[in-house]
Amino acid sequence: MKVPGLIALAGICVVLLTQTARAATEQWTFDGSNGVYQVVADGAGGCAILRLLSGSGEIVWLDKKGAILYQTGVSNIIAGSIAVCTPKDLVYADNRGSLAVYHVNKKGTVQKLDADPNTVNTVQTLFPLLYNNIADKTGFFAVKNQTNTMTHTVIRYSNK
Repeated sequence: MKVPGLIALAGICVVLLTQTARAATEQWTFDGSNGVYQVVADGAGGCAILRLLSGSGEIVWLDKKGAILYQTGVSNIIAGSIAVCTPKDLVYADNRGSLAVYHVNKKGTVQKLDADPNTVNTVQTLFPLLYNNIADKTGFFAVKNQTNTMTHTVIRYSNK
């Protein structure tokens, strides 16, 4: 084989190896039930999701292994939304009689912050504007939609 042929073959091998090394790897999955409306990564491999569960909304906070840290129902998908998700804190809004913001710490302690008129402790809760953040420095989240069963699954992928 001539030298240009060897160089071309070596180039093809490098491209194939590079593409294989960059494939995403599934780390864990979580049942999104009847619909996933919001996914907010915590920056360390976990996330919070807003999902539809048997006709009502639910917020679930998951750690980097996909284990549940916190779970609660929300009045409806439009009124409930996730504002902040970190490995130590979750902040979400809900409208259970009146709009309020809820802060949850890593121990599961919940603090309700009522939103009085003309205050800033509210988050945007209009359905089309739900904030999503599906990636962090080590990976990303995807939602698999099973069209035959109308169910959803949240999947965590690493970048490796």
